[in-house]
Amino acid sequence: MSRKPRGFLGWLVLLLLLWNAGSGILRMVGAWQQRALLPQIGMPGWLPWYLLAAGALTALLNLGAFLSIYARRKQAILLAWVALVVTVSGYWLERLLLWAPEQRGGNVLFMAVFHVLCLAALGGYTYRESKKRGEDGSGD
Repeated sequence: MSRKPRGFLGWLVLLLLLWNAGSGILRMVGAWQQRALLPQIGMPGWLPWYLLAAGALTALLNLGAFLSIYARRKQAILLAWVALVVTVSGYWLERLLLWAPEQRGGNVLFMAVFHVLCLAALGGYTYRESKKRGEDGSGD
């Protein structure tokens, strides 16, 4: 069996997972570089470590899902859903609970559309893969 995902949705899901992993990596790097500055400007001392951990979790889950889908592992779709749900819910919970009120309005439309696109693409890919497994008999 080919190691490549099937069709446009497969490549779109891979791209979105890679984007989310890159975002997590950039968040880790930024948190590490600013770890001394954040407490100096009045942020809680735990915040840089939270940002570092959240970035690492996002990066690892999304990179793991990316590699799993690319290699067509058995649990790839489940891992991709876990990565996406953790990424999206973590982002919105953090935005609502940790961000200052004046920061919450910035890119809300872009992020909402991006997250809906991620969920729709993975939903479409999941449907297509389950349909393909049913047709070729390779499903469980």
